[in-house]
Formats: sequence, structure tokens, C-alpha cells
Amino acid sequence: MSKAGRRVISCHKSGNFIVGFELQLNSITPEEMNEFLEENQLSWSVADLGPVLGTAAFFYEREPNESTTQKMPTDKKPIDGSRFEEIKFRYERGS
Repeated sequence: MSKAGRRVISCHKSGNFIVGFELQLNSITPEEMNEFLEENQLSWSVADLGPVLGTAAFFYEREPNESTTQKMPTDKKPIDGSRFEEIKFRYERGS
């Protein structure tokens, strides 16, 4: 697993999203995000969660031939917190 992927997943605190502020605070680059998405076969979108949380990145399982960024899908649910925990565990193990 890549260093970029480790940096991105370290921004996840809980739930099924990553708060945009965490990504900015950790200076996650577009290249690092793309590497993370490719490694985990995910796509993502950004939504505004209001004045308290601000923007957040939601992640979705990627279909074959789907780009890593897309509009908010209407027919898919974001990955859940347990999927984030699975990804974190893989990065911690280094596999």
C-alpha cells in the first residue's frame, strides 16, 4: 500500500465520509487522492454538510470503466464505516 493511501486514510475519523477540512489540514494532493482511489477501486464525490461540518468526501465502490471522480450518484450508497475500517486495517498491515 502506498504512502499516499496511508495519508488519505489517516484523515478518516469516523462514519462513512472524510471531512474536507481534514484533507486540507493534511495537505492531501489530487495525485495522492487519485492513488488512494485506484488502490481501493473507489470513486468519490463531495457534498456540503452544512455550516458545522462543511464539505465532506463520500466514497463509492467503483464500477469497471468508471472514472474516479463523478457527480453524486443517485443510485449508489456511499461505502460504510466498516469498509473504512477494512481499508485502514489493510494499510496498517501494509498489504
